[in-house]
Amino acid sequence: MTRIAKLAVVSVAAIAAGLALTAALPLPGTRPPAGGEGYTVPVAVPSFTSANQRKAVADFSFADGAGAPRSISAYRGKVVLVNFWATWCGPCIKEMPALASLQTKMAGLPFEVLALSQDRGGAAVVKGFYDQQKITNLKVYLDQGGRAGSSLGLRGLPTSVLVDASGREVMRLEGTANWDDNAIVTAIKQVIEGL
Repeated sequence: MTRIAKLAVVSVAAIAAGLALTAALPLPGTRPPAGGEGYTVPVAVPSFTSANQRKAVADFSFADGAGAPRSISAYRGKVVLVNFWATWCGPCIKEMPALASLQTKMAGLPFEVLALSQDRGGAAVVKGFYDQQKITNLKVYLDQGGRAGSSLGLRGLPTSVLVDASGREVMRLEGTANWDDNAIVTAIKQVIEGL
C-alpha cells in the first residue's frame, strides 16, 4: 500500500471515530437520555437584546387554523414567541412539546407561543400532528406561501423570534431550545415585565 493510500485509510478511520464519538454525545442544550447517568448538559439561554437596542419587527401576515388572516401587529401588548416549524422537520417535532409546556407555564401572562407552520398541507396536517402529540394549548397558525418567514429573514427550521409587547425583536434563535427550562422561562418573564 502506498503512503498516500495509508494516509487516506488513517484519515477515514479518524473521521469515522470522531463521528461515532460525536453521535454518542448530547448536543448542547439537550436533555440527557432517560436515566441521565454519565453526564449533564447545561441548557443554553438564548441571548436577549436589551430594551434600548431592540428593533421593530416589520408587520407580517399569516393565517389561523380556519384560514382567517392574522397579523403580528394584533399581538401588541403581549410578548410573543414566533416559532417557524413544520411537521416534516425532525428538530421541530422534538421541540414542540417544550413549546407547549412553555405556553402552559406562562398561562395568565400576556404571552403567546405563535407556532407558524410551514406545512403546505394546511391546517389539517397541523391539527393531525397536534392531536397525535396531544398538544392542546397551541393554536394552529400557518405561514402560507412563507410570507411571514420571508419578512423575518427566515433561513431554516426551526427558527424562533421573541417579540416584545411593543413589537420589537428581543431574540432570534435558529435551531432548537428547551423552551420550558426554568432559566428560559425566567428570562421571558423579565421581558414581559419590561426589563
